[in-house]
Amino acid sequence: MEHDTLWIMDVKKSLFLVCTLVTLSATAAWAYRPLKGIALPSIKDQPVIVEGVTSSVQDEVKSPDLTWDTTVSVRNVSSKPVQSIDIELTMADIQGFIITRIVRAMPLSLAPQAASAQRLREVYLAWPGVFTSAQVKSVTFTDGTRWPPVVEPQLK
Repeated sequence: MEHDTLWIMDVKKSLFLVCTLVTLSATAAWAYRPLKGIALPSIKDQPVIVEGVTSSVQDEVKSPDLTWDTTVSVRNVSSKPVQSIDIELTMADIQGFIITRIVRAMPLSLAPQAASAQRLREVYLAWPGVFTSAQVKSVTFTDGTRWPPVVEPQLK
């Protein structure tokens, strides 16, 4: 009889431990889900467009600090080769409130009409984000010209 009671207590402890681990695992799995990516509409005559964006927490043992791993897919729709772009990444919560907005330089060699997926690591956004959006803010071409054009102030 005493042996049966001990066995039931061990089962109860094991069941509690399993339930706790499942609950914690479900929470961690939710935290590591990829976010909904939104490529914002292009501005008129924009030479490089964003075709897609994905973002999720890095899943590495060395980096348990909620560093976001973001991949941005861009396409050069101009007739000139591109040297680099500045891209704005925005993270919003489920209600659409902006949590974080950063502008990041992306050096890349992009021929006319070519596409590229660039991975931005160590981009610290925020938590608990639900949406990540990306928009090209400026483009530098290999000939040194920029979009939007830089207007130099006139001295009088």
